[in-house]
Amino acid sequence: MRRCSLVLLFVIFALMLSGCSAFRNYTRMTEKARADVNRGKYEQALAVFPESSAKGSDELLILMERGTLLQAAGEFEASSKEFGKASEFIKDIENRAVISASQAASQTASLLVNEKVIPYEGQDFEKVMIRTLDALNYLMLGDLDGARVEIRNSYRIQQYLYDKHYKKLEKAKKDSGGVNLDDAIKGSSTGDIDLMKQTASSVASIYQNAFAYYISSIVYELNNEQDESYIDLKKANQAVPNCRTVQNDLARLARYLGYRDDVAKWQSMYGKTEPIPKDYIDIILIFELGIAPCRQEIKLTLPIPSVGLMSAAFPVYEYTPSNVTAGYLSAGSKMAETSIVSDTDAIASRNLLDDYPILIAKQAARAAIKGTATREAGKQYGDWAQLAVGIASAITEQADLRTWTTLPKQFQIARIFVPKGTAEVTVSALPSLPGRMSRTIAIPDKTTNLVLLARASDSDLRVFSKSFSK
Repeated sequence: MRRCSLVLLFVIFALMLSGCSAFRNYTRMTEKARADVNRGKYEQALAVFPESSAKGSDELLILMERGTLLQAAGEFEASSKEFGKASEFIKDIENRAVISASQAASQTASLLVNEKVIPYEGQDFEKVMIRTLDALNYLMLGDLDGARVEIRNSYRIQQYLYDKHYKKLEKAKKDSGGVNLDDAIKGSSTGDIDLMKQTASSVASIYQNAFAYYISSIVYELNNEQDESYIDLKKANQAVPNCRTVQNDLARLARYLGYRDDVAKWQSMYGKTEPIPKDYIDIILIFELGIAPCRQEIKLTLPIPSVGLMSAAFPVYEYTPSNVTAGYLSAGSKMAETSIVSDTDAIASRNLLDDYPILIAKQAARAAIKGTATREAGKQYGDWAQLAVGIASAITEQADLRTWTTLPKQFQIARIFVPKGTAEVTVSALPSLPGRMSRTIAIPDKTTNLVLLARASDSDLRVFSKSFSK
């Protein structure tokens, strides 16, 4: 009788959830915002995520989307407030020692329905990026102390998430209900997953964020802490060994610090760099282009020992192409093309692929419960009940498509050193087609360091600047 009651509760529960968050498609919900971002209409995109909507199961997502769009619009202080709220949300989750009744209910519901009933807690790479983008906000506000705090937070959370992830993987292996996770992943070779694997191949680990390291190196150098800057540049180089700007900075700082062996090593690996003027202005361009991938759903068949073959829904990434491929920085006779320091497509794909064993373990547990409920309904109430529970199981089997959709597709960087007295600098989007976007920025008097933040869409280029004097 108890089992029958559980079956009936499952059916009623599934029907009651019809039309609520468990069935919402986040990709479809954010379609207009992503289209607006592709056109560079960040203020219009922001209207899709009003401040009042930052509540419920998608609270963290809304805060992240708002923070990104406000930053793209040059509203750095407002952006920092949103990222601050997002960081506090995540910190609260980390520090919560006892699972609340509501959390326990949502976890139970996820086993009966799908992952979308659980409040969104952020993917690991997103948690690191929140801190990094907030450090960028502080940098553009000229608050180097605030930027350093966020950089230290990004370091802490990278290590914390690394340790936590591998504990979750071990738990997934124990909770998989007899499903061989490795075989399930290998057997799930579809075009979508194969494309994700190819895209993710350039990222060894999401817990070494080259963009975070590079922002940190800028902050340290502006604070005249070249030794610390050099350490973080080496970390950035390990994460993205093909970034030309990082390579040039390594050789330059090694020479400045008197590390002759390192200078020889970098030059032998990457070639000689151009000489720097005696009295110079250091111009750094942080160039953001395109828009991050969104998620779509695919169905895979999993072999569940206690049930048999069961259909399960999984998220995969769908990538948005960009007509802009890079940025170009020029002032006087000096010029440089940007190089990639962080590829959101690749990092998001690596994060999701790394999480697949955990998702498969959850799917196995959910499939076992649903399969048992379906069989029990048939035994107790006949074919009609078995059919009803089977339909409910199929309807509720949906992938969680929530992800941070307004992030740039790529973060790229370039750096030039121009003689003091240079009056202006130009940022352009590549390729240089007729009518392609270009912006010229005046360099304030007495500037020693100029940080430029640009975001390029297919039809718009916005450039913001922050001048520093030493």
